[in-house]
Amino acid sequence: MYGPITFEEDSIEKIMGDLLRYRYFPVLHGELKANINYFPVGECKMDLGDGITLKTKYLNHPLLCLGYRFEFNGKVLCTAYDTEPFRNVFFTDPNAPDYDPVASENGEEAVREENQKLLDFFHGADILIHDCQYTKEEYFASRIGWGHSYFEHAIHTALEAEVKKIVLFHYDPPRTDQELFSLEKRCQEHMAKQSSLEIVLAKEGMEILL
Repeated sequence: MYGPITFEEDSIEKIMGDLLRYRYFPVLHGELKANINYFPVGECKMDLGDGITLKTKYLNHPLLCLGYRFEFNGKVLCTAYDTEPFRNVFFTDPNAPDYDPVASENGEEAVREENQKLLDFFHGADILIHDCQYTKEEYFASRIGWGHSYFEHAIHTALEAEVKKIVLFHYDPPRTDQELFSLEKRCQEHMAKQSSLEIVLAKEGMEILL
């Protein structure tokens, strides 16, 4: 089992052990019959064998979350399961009491760099599976900082990174199927008119041949 390195003291094994308790699950961690090895992973490049290369990249989420880029025989699959656009955490309004022009400028530069790193990470992917929990209106109304993206941002990212197909997923739990179908149609009709980008919504049981 591989997982992101955290800045806390708990190891991946301890975290899994805490989850596999009777409070949450009927089988204890110590009762598992499999021989499980745990490997902490940060940003890296790994050879998975059989010609498969894995690259990882930190995403923007309150808890550490990795994006994955799988490369095999000239094909590329990228994932961005829990992430949102990087943003400036410093005050940018000169009229704000705590406004610091140097901090604000440095923050803007950091945002540009981190968002560009993600574009480079996704660049040219055949398939990008991307978080799209919210609409743009929902996101800017009250969801900034929650660690999840909106449809428009995910698609714009795919366009900027010259991705061939984006598979949108991680929907807001109250979202109905009809709402998703409407969002899919709207995205396909209005957001990829001048591009060859293919936009699809993930559905249960969906299989994609890469």
